[in-house]
Amino acid sequence: MEELAEPAEPRGRTRTISREFLLPIVLGSIGLFMANSPMILSKLGAVQTDLGDSRLINYILEHSYLWIRADPGHREFWSPPFFYPARNVAAYSDVLLTVSPIYWGFRGVGAAPDTAFQLWMIAISAVNFLVGYLVFRRGMRFPAISSAAGAFLVAFGAPRINQIGHQQLLPYFFGLIAILGIVRAFSDRDSSLSRRFGWWLVATAGLVAQLYAGFYNGWFLMFGGAIAAAWAIVLRRYRARFLRAVREDSPAIVASAAVGALALWPFLAHYLRAARELGARDYQWVRHSMLEPWSWIHTGPHHWLWGRMAGLDLFRELPMEVENRVGLGLVTPVVCAVGLYVCRDRALARLAALVAMSVVFCTTFLPGAYLADLALGIVLVVATRFFLVRDDPRLCLLVLGSLLTVLTFERFPSWRVIGIGFFTMGLCLAESFRVRRDPYRLVVPLLLLLWVGLMLFDILAILMGLALVAPLVVVAEILRIGDRTSRCLSGALACVWLLAILSYPHEPGGLAVGLLAPVLLVPALGRVRLPVAPRSLTIAAMVSVPAIVLLENNDTLWVYVFGIVPGATAIRAVARAGLLVLVPAAIGFAMFFTTPWARRRPILAMMIGLFCIVEQGLTTPAYDKAEERAHIAALSRRVDPSALAFYYRPGGRIAPWVYHVDAMWMSLATRVPTINGYSGGWPPGWAPLMFVDRDYGPTVREARPAWVRDALAAWVRYSHLPADRVQRIGGE
Repeated sequence: MEELAEPAEPRGRTRTISREFLLPIVLGSIGLFMANSPMILSKLGAVQTDLGDSRLINYILEHSYLWIRADPGHREFWSPPFFYPARNVAAYSDVLLTVSPIYWGFRGVGAAPDTAFQLWMIAISAVNFLVGYLVFRRGMRFPAISSAAGAFLVAFGAPRINQIGHQQLLPYFFGLIAILGIVRAFSDRDSSLSRRFGWWLVATAGLVAQLYAGFYNGWFLMFGGAIAAAWAIVLRRYRARFLRAVREDSPAIVASAAVGALALWPFLAHYLRAARELGARDYQWVRHSMLEPWSWIHTGPHHWLWGRMAGLDLFRELPMEVENRVGLGLVTPVVCAVGLYVCRDRALARLAALVAMSVVFCTTFLPGAYLADLALGIVLVVATRFFLVRDDPRLCLLVLGSLLTVLTFERFPSWRVIGIGFFTMGLCLAESFRVRRDPYRLVVPLLLLLWVGLMLFDILAILMGLALVAPLVVVAEILRIGDRTSRCLSGALACVWLLAILSYPHEPGGLAVGLLAPVLLVPALGRVRLPVAPRSLTIAAMVSVPAIVLLENNDTLWVYVFGIVPGATAIRAVARAGLLVLVPAAIGFAMFFTTPWARRRPILAMMIGLFCIVEQGLTTPAYDKAEERAHIAALSRRVDPSALAFYYRPGGRIAPWVYHVDAMWMSLATRVPTINGYSGGWPPGWAPLMFVDRDYGPTVREARPAWVRDALAAWVRYSHLPADRVQRIGGE
């Protein structure tokens, strides 16, 4: 039998080699072609995607190359020669420092700046895929085919390729390395502390390098990690393991965090200085970059399969439509969701799904009023159920505590919160009537009744109500109607009704909820048993209570992230969170191929996977490299080499981001600094030069009113530049 099994070994080795090496190479090559087809088919004659951000990112990479070569005009990394003579202007955008060495390598072997930029884009996508495969295969321990599928979606998913014109968003492999370190640190619990310390260092180094590569990807990586940690603490089945792992690895975590903070200090120092110079970003401006619910299926007009859908009014009217292209298609999201659902018993699947849903809910416009109404209904039903069925007093106390918390700390309650207050008082009164013959048990509902009453009513109004009701109670006492406790409780009930109607006549919704809901729900739920576990009801109530407060007068949760989470105010395009969702989607995509259904039907599963791969295909715009070279060369000949600096503004209706980047490349060609500039912000005092272009108006000299016409002169005076050494270059 051993001899018969011997010949099978080479075939098994061949199959292993095919799975481990050939499949990733083939799939990665397909992805590289799909992502970069305009450049590949033109034999690098065309550059993706436009004359704005693409050339800006190319400029940043070229500046870093000239910096390492100690070029006279680029000796200060954080102060490239645009917005002259402003300093620290590199911190107005991404610096791409940790991914620049790939560009430096291409420049070092003789490639021109634009050619090196093209090769850099292709190389970055390739590294994204290779590191993604390593993370899925060695970190998350998926089979080879699942790992290749997950890596493909991370590296070449439609949301990432739709944002390829913002090349600072392209590098993500450092973020994947950080995820690898976190996964291995939590999964390798049997290894030594020193080995786990190594994985914590890997995670920290990946995060720091990702921030240096691009702020958006780095910040959203931290945001997603914080959400995952919060869910791991909230979920009972993971809480003990998570906290135990953190406690056991606390020395390693603290040490690696200290190393990371030290490495990140130059980054933070320069970016915090830029933040002080630029000032706080207005939330109303950021609000325009939020996602709509249908943005998650929007793939843009250049998509191979669903491009025509972009012509629908639903998508055309999206604000910042390009940023809203975060859809994976129509089939791929379903496949990813199926993979996460079927494998929901795995901690990775559950946390990935919860992170994805949390990010979607935080960054998408929501029907806040409708969700608040739904949450209110859940709270009322759950509170009534625990009032009627007391099988777990601890869960009952949790629900009651959440109700009392919102009533205590919501200082200016809405009609929904007022309704919850009246509803709680109604249940307290009902409980008081039920235990009226037991004076010891009667104390608790009466104290709760008093507490809620003090939250809802002014003390003078309570005294007035008692004064009005007291005669009726006295009359009932004289006539001996019922027992004394019942008479007092009936008086309290009448007082609550009277105070509610007199104090909140302008809140009919709250009155209806609070005064009628107990009358309707108590009899109804007394006859029907809810087919939901008490613990699930408790979780639903504790989520719904804050949801009422957060959503009823608001259509997005991002306003709370913007105001609370450090660094969130620097996020100008919130829609780019769609790139973070690619990671949990890729995990679900990889898990789909490990499900029992996929293993029983491998051919059908492969066909579905291939369709999902094709569904990521789109063709991005591109511009002619040779034509742009000639254009910049012609403009550069107009620059006076002896000038201290120059300012360029052509006539006509050329978009400002085009001619400002033209000037930056003219500066590279001539080594003369430019007053022009294009970035994520502009330095203090430079704003009038941007306002000149509000309507793509005439040249600076001819602009009106006078303060706009004199914008260049004002900047020269503001910057203390000698006016006779500043060259003005107008239209051709």
